[in-house]
Amino acid sequence: MQSTRDYLMELLRCGDSTAGDMADEQRMHRNTVDYHLKRAHKEGRAHIAGWKRHFEIKGKWAPVFRFGPGEDKPEPKRTKADKSKDSKRYYARNRLLVRARHNAKNGKPVNPYYQLMQH
Repeated sequence: MQSTRDYLMELLRCGDSTAGDMADEQRMHRNTVDYHLKRAHKEGRAHIAGWKRHFEIKGKWAPVFRFGPGEDKPEPKRTKADKSKDSKRYYARNRLLVRARHNAKNGKPVNPYYQLMQH
């Protein structure tokens, strides 16, 4: 019987892939695939051939693994614009929650989204 890591290595021989893409294709849990790919990377059985955004345009960078030993490509640096977008997004979400908590505390109408989050 073939181990999960050996199976994933066979798939990597066919072409480069991220853990998320491989998990979707093979209908496996992403954490399982990620664990085995990172272990294979530590053991020198795979290397990072590039980087891809988790959600194509926005999101964190995901390593693209390639079978065999090799030199890892460095992770792209976050630009000032990326940091600014993340900060604005966080601030907007946080303000909604603070406002909803304040309204709930003072007996004012509460955002239904906030009420769903409390359960």
